[in-house]
Amino acid sequence: MENSYLQTSGFFVDDSQAADSQVKEAGSNLRALIIPVAIGTSIAVAGIFIVLAAVQVLPHGVNAISSCGTWGYVAGVVVISGGVITVVIGLVVYFRHKAVKEVGTSNITTKIAHKDDNSNRIKTQKIRSDIPITEKTIGNQELEHFRTYKKGEDKAYAYALDASFFYYDCDDVKDYEWGCAWRCIQICASAVNLFPKFKELYVKYRLDSKSQKEWAEPGYGKRYLDDEGIPNQLILYNKESGTSKTPTEWCEKINGFPALRDKLVAHFNRYATPVMADDVTFAMTIVGIRVTALDETILFIADPHKINRESGLYYIVLDNEGNQIATTGVDNGKNGLSTVKSAYFNKGWMLLFPQPERD
Repeated sequence: MENSYLQTSGFFVDDSQAADSQVKEAGSNLRALIIPVAIGTSIAVAGIFIVLAAVQVLPHGVNAISSCGTWGYVAGVVVISGGVITVVIGLVVYFRHKAVKEVGTSNITTKIAHKDDNSNRIKTQKIRSDIPITEKTIGNQELEHFRTYKKGEDKAYAYALDASFFYYDCDDVKDYEWGCAWRCIQICASAVNLFPKFKELYVKYRLDSKSQKEWAEPGYGKRYLDDEGIPNQLILYNKESGTSKTPTEWCEKINGFPALRDKLVAHFNRYATPVMADDVTFAMTIVGIRVTALDETILFIADPHKINRESGLYYIVLDNEGNQIATTGVDNGKNGLSTVKSAYFNKGWMLLFPQPERD
């Protein structure tokens, strides 16, 4: 098998959708600067007046402060200091906000080359303008790091293209502890240039119309992809039956980790899309696979049970039976639920394989 490789052809700006929002944001940022500066300047001027009156630079008797002596002078200095501090705080907040915006959001088109046994192809994907690139895209840097983790000769190496990472509580949706499978559907959809909003998915595909925190499953992802015309496959791995949300009759069965490993390698080489994996308690996505010369399998996991990007992207190393023998992931209460230790594959899983037509 010829391994996949990564090639970057660069980025360019696509500002066709962002001009109006950028103008509005610039106006908002300017107001955020002007208001504290104006208030601080006014306070400082008042303080200067108090000091001048206290030291009697102004004519004696102009106001009561002129008779306060030292205490008037101290009061004036305090007021001046308050005004200066207000101005400084306003400037700091403004420039920090501006810096975050400049790094966090961009409108770009990424071209990535991916090579497999059958063909060479260049896929161009337009990333939606309201998705912060630094927060969502699983891009060149992450894939290059995955390729070099535990350096050595690989029997196989393949990964998803153009996937974006969605995790707990992102996009102003509070889904901590219940929305992981919905996030996995978003991750899978992003790789085929679909970006459904969390709330749109939830309202349309939940089974209980009154539920406010309904857990999804791979069966929900299949219904969504079917509606969007994206071919897909459900797999029961080391399981005899599915659930009411992911019916057995919708699924094919695979037993034994070597069979699943071969399935994943073939999938990423042919379709290059993330795979949703759900053990009925936790759902996560597999976005890449390496099989080493020592027959260890390294999976690149995008785990939505985290509340930031850094803790949600990690690798697990599995032996030939699917036991986890190493991981770069960390279970930390500050970052999300303790799911890293549950990412092993000698137990039952339900998996969704998006299989879009490729040129």
